[in-house]
Amino acid sequence: MNADELFTDLGEEVQPDNRQMYLSEFTHIAQSYRRNLGPSAEADPAQRQLEQMLVQLADQLGKEVAEFSPKLLVVPLDTQHFSELHVEAPPYLAKLLERYNFYLVNVPITLVPRPGGGFVRLECIVEFNPDRAAAERPIAYQIFPNEEWQQIMHAWQGLSVGLDEKLEFKVDPIQAAAKLATLELPLKAEIEQKTAGQAGLVVGPFDYDIRRAKIVSKGRGNVKVHWRMEGEGCTTQEEPRLGVVLQVPKEIASLDAIGVLVAYSSFHFFTANVGDVISLMSSRGADFFKKGAPITNKMIWQSITDAA
Repeated sequence: MNADELFTDLGEEVQPDNRQMYLSEFTHIAQSYRRNLGPSAEADPAQRQLEQMLVQLADQLGKEVAEFSPKLLVVPLDTQHFSELHVEAPPYLAKLLERYNFYLVNVPITLVPRPGGGFVRLECIVEFNPDRAAAERPIAYQIFPNEEWQQIMHAWQGLSVGLDEKLEFKVDPIQAAAKLATLELPLKAEIEQKTAGQAGLVVGPFDYDIRRAKIVSKGRGNVKVHWRMEGEGCTTQEEPRLGVVLQVPKEIASLDAIGVLVAYSSFHFFTANVGDVISLMSSRGADFFKKGAPITNKMIWQSITDAA
């Protein structure tokens, strides 16, 4: 399983070793920035303070975290699960359950930006059983989040979501009841449409901690799922989860997965002096910072259903 190949699907050429090289280049130039300004700057306390600020910034830029959890959270969704909850699956799903196993796979991510900063874009791809023949690969039956959740997530932080009897992602009805009384149309109608019905949730709720204003997802019905989430979140640590309901042929004995992600930082803090440092960098190094100093991560998960 080669997770590196998935970076091509993201259109992202930056690899972790390249990132460290560009950060080191920034640090080196920041340290010599005063000398580049000429002799008058050598004796200027303000310029010396600026140099120190630039070096501190370079140090902070190397300490962001954007990474997958080494363990996926997997919940089996078989007929026994429904019977234990005294819930009946709709007829079309009951027929699918005769031929397929279903699993909810939650993909935890940890995002820790530099102090005072944030990530403006996060892209992820997760692929299942990448080395198997087509007949031995599961597909994504449902994906969370997708575009339909944008408005709700933008207006409602702390959203709890689970699966209903149709194995569709829905809002926790108990939480929604308390929230709906304070909302006006059309957001109220959006939430009502995404709220679980009388049967409630058969799995969850989970806190997915998605704080992005724009969401694009691809891959429903496919073996590979791609998310793009844009909009600056909190400047403190985030722990978003991505959710997939997998439809798995019963003859498949084990499930593996690979994933890649790339997170782009905000640079609205840039001053003219920082811009000057970037202008002194190599063309690739300058482009790296203009893109948002992307940080990448990859992960291989093997036999993800063994502990489910």
